Amino acid sequence: MYMSAISVDEFVRATERGDVATMRTYLEAGGDPHVADETGMTAFRAAVQRDEQGERDSRLLLLSFGVAVDASLERFIEAASRGDTEAVLNALRNGVDVHATNSYSVSALANAAMMGQTEIVKLLLEHGAGDGVSETSLTELEALPLACSNGHLDVVKLLMDAGFVDRAGQQTAAAPIENVKPLLTAAGEAGHASVLAQLLEHKADPNAVITGSYAGSYGSRGTWETPLCAAAMGGHLDAVKVLVENGAEVNRPGKSGDTPYALARRHKEVREWLVINGAVAEGRKNKLDVGKFASLGLQLGAGPSQHVAESRDIGNLTSEVRGEQPTTFLPRRHGQERGSC
Repeated sequence: MYMSAISVDEFVRATERGDVATMRTYLEAGGDPHVADETGMTAFRAAVQRDEQGERDSRLLLLSFGVAVDASLERFIEAASRGDTEAVLNALRNGVDVHATNSYSVSALANAAMMGQTEIVKLLLEHGAGDGVSETSLTELEALPLACSNGHLDVVKLLMDAGFVDRAGQQTAAAPIENVKPLLTAAGEAGHASVLAQLLEHKADPNAVITGSYAGSYGSRGTWETPLCAAAMGGHLDAVKVLVENGAEVNRPGKSGDTPYALARRHKEVREWLVINGAVAEGRKNKLDVGKFASLGLQLGAGPSQHVAESRDIGNLTSEVRGEQPTTFLPRRHGQERGSC
């Protein structure tokens, strides 16, 4: 029986900062090493992130208390991300749970959706991934936001047809996924106009204010960026047009208090189009930019699972490192090379 006064959240936070003494107190009192905090962060995933930074004590402690990595499951999820139909089918025939997650708490469906593996997504859905949606794991519900963020329209259509819906009410179906970026914002900041059009056709609200957690060790919580502000800031004129033409309020300020026009200060064409369509020309009130670290994940050589985990942890976090490439911040499994899954 677990008798320690250390909560699950305190245990995960201790793992994130490498506080081995607190971790050991929790574990020696009978605490479950596999638990996740309210944002979905597991202690092992936090430990892997520290391991990538050269600090291995947290991960080794968890392994010594029985946290294990299932190699066959890791291979199954890796195969899904690279589109290896035969390997995925063999794993399913051999009894791998289609809903299971790897050491990053990432599902095969989420990885396949992010990588645009349409046939694998279809195969996983046929084998029950996301079955019922409201009762499935939150990591499977990440599949649609990830497909939107990466512009995989065919995957978006598949998942929407399967019942994965916009989280306009701060939820996807009946399961809240507060640390996952809203669909319109995900597509808007990446400039995927065709995905935006698909979502808007299904009555997604371009002016919805959605509160969530940007999660993990950053501990941030607040309102997600509006889709139009995200698109304008990135200079994505086609995405801006689709949003405004479908009802996005052209002068509605975003999370920083700045309007789409103000945030598009580096993008002349976007500003000119916004003014023609009713935007008030005004400067910025806030000097911070919304960081787009999640979209840099693959560019930095991270594999799909790390990128999914990163998109949860960093989200829309504001940053003062505007214009700079962030240093490595993506969790990877011990001994893993960059670029692998």
